[in-house]
Amino acid sequence: MVGRLDMGLNGEDRRLWGRVRMAMLATLLMCGALFAAGYLSLGQMATEHRESAEDVARMERLRLLADSMADEAAAVHSARGPAQAFLARETLTSTLAEFASTASRLLQSGERSGDPAVRVMLRASPTHLADALIEAHALAVTANGRSPGIERPAARRAAKKLQRLVRRRIDGALEDLIALTKRRVEARSRDVQASAKTIAVLALLLFILLWRLSLRPLLETMEKRTGALIQAKADVERALLFDGLTGLPNRRNLVERLERLDPASPLGILHIDLAGFHAINTTLGWETGERLVRYAADTLVDLVPRTDVVARVNTDSFVLAISRETDPEQLHELAVEIIEALAQPIAILGHNVALEAVIGIAARRGGREPAAKLLANADIARARAREEGGSIYFSTAMRERLAARRQTAQELLQAIVRGEIEPYFQPQIDAATGEITGVEALVRWKHPQRGLLNPHFFLDIAEKSQIGRRISDIMVRRSVEALAEWQANGLPVPRVGINFSAQILRDPELCDRLKFDLDRVGLEPAQMSVEVLETAFVQGDDDPVIITVGALAEAGFHIDLDDFGTGHASLSYLRHQTVSRLKIDRSFVRELHLRPRIRKMTAAMIQLAQTLEIEALAEGVETEAEWRLLHEMGCNGLQGFAIGKPMPAAEIPAWVAEHESRRAGGQIVAA
Repeated sequence: MVGRLDMGLNGEDRRLWGRVRMAMLATLLMCGALFAAGYLSLGQMATEHRESAEDVARMERLRLLADSMADEAAAVHSARGPAQAFLARETLTSTLAEFASTASRLLQSGERSGDPAVRVMLRASPTHLADALIEAHALAVTANGRSPGIERPAARRAAKKLQRLVRRRIDGALEDLIALTKRRVEARSRDVQASAKTIAVLALLLFILLWRLSLRPLLETMEKRTGALIQAKADVERALLFDGLTGLPNRRNLVERLERLDPASPLGILHIDLAGFHAINTTLGWETGERLVRYAADTLVDLVPRTDVVARVNTDSFVLAISRETDPEQLHELAVEIIEALAQPIAILGHNVALEAVIGIAARRGGREPAAKLLANADIARARAREEGGSIYFSTAMRERLAARRQTAQELLQAIVRGEIEPYFQPQIDAATGEITGVEALVRWKHPQRGLLNPHFFLDIAEKSQIGRRISDIMVRRSVEALAEWQANGLPVPRVGINFSAQILRDPELCDRLKFDLDRVGLEPAQMSVEVLETAFVQGDDDPVIITVGALAEAGFHIDLDDFGTGHASLSYLRHQTVSRLKIDRSFVRELHLRPRIRKMTAAMIQLAQTLEIEALAEGVETEAEWRLLHEMGCNGLQGFAIGKPMPAAEIPAWVAEHESRRAGGQIVAA
């Protein structure tokens, strides 16, 4: 059992457990020794006390027998007939035999006694008594007439004299025996006391030895371990209530503090979100991110009085709780001050970094809204501020909008299960020849009540509710199945393009998953275009999106930079030379004939693509004039309603047949 307890213990625990076992063993040995010594001493004392009591009882019996023999001797002398004399002598003889037997046992007890005086007394007294009684017996017989020289009265006087002598001797011997017995008991008590003192001294020495060798080190170790446990408990409690990086209260601590406030007292909540923190943390590293968070925490603490509470509630979120009288204007002014303070550039590890903060505001004025509801309201306003920037005060309409988005997310989940999400395909052609170069898969939702919905109504909600990945999987699976079916039927559709959000492009397993889906239907990576919004990129070679897109390009996928000209990372990303085609945003195409500046910018983008030796495709082409102008500028591909509207997979064969017929007839633009 002990061996099993030792298993799994470290060195310090083994030493502690060894001391515990040593203390337990020593304590058991000490207790056993004390018990054995006490038991033996008390047992011996009880035995001697019992034997002394038996000796006293025997002496009492001898005195009674002596009285009886004196009476029986007198009866012998007073007998009137032979029969009566015979009976008296027989009784006297029997009593004398019993007296001799009792005296013999008393003598044996004296022989066993350890006290010499007791042994001599017990040995001498019975002998003297026996001799006196034998003489009394002889006198009694003589007085009965067997010795006529002795007169009966003289015999009676001699018997009485002997009776007194026997009683006196027995009484004296009994008193001596009682005194000696008392002395024996007292002597044994002194021996027991001496033994007890010796045992106590030994026990004290053993305890001191046990204390020095085992108990004191054990107690010191236990005290040390207890202190460590108390400190660990305090550390755990602090970790549960405070943020480890900044030392600020965490969400749990904040909620507990706010719940202790009077529900009718004023309370303002500012939910502060570091909007660009994730990008900074990704590109500049976690150490820079941690220092930036500490800087933000210190800035917030310096801006507000000590009566206000600053808490870190998420990786890049803080909450400021103001438990003093304020009005909406003051809260807005404080929010602006915080945004401006955090926007000041700061040098961290060789980088000049500025934080972009957005703030949601909620307050309790004259009502009794629970603190938890105010926190939720401020969070709703913060989410809206992330979309619009700056600081936003909570309103009931925001909650209704959030409820609507949640309802849409729930309906999306049901739509996925019911198969209401499907791709619609918009054709892409060569601007010079009209040849089909591919199709772009566009997600649509066949809503049972609202009809066919464009992604504008639901895709942003899907991505923020983690449903976007499931929709992306549906689009990939159904798009490659449709392309494989078209090619099996001889349709000249060489490639399908699919849009991927930045969230999905950060998945390092995306390339392998796409190759698996293509291989499942017998297609190659070159038959899929991965369309990436340029706003999905941030500067930095270690951006996960850049890494994933690079892996896709190396595997043979076409990379289309979608909505080119509307983002901020275009030129930075183009230097990686993984893009196959630029897709010029429709906002430029629809103003080609209206604004010369837009026409020059569009021409510059096409010229950039030619310089980089990649293709340029214009989106949103709706008229023949736009088609001709883009072709004159050198644009390679076209996509838009002038070519073909987005349509389900089942309608593509008919469109291809009609388009090819018009090409053959020299009609380069669809009616």
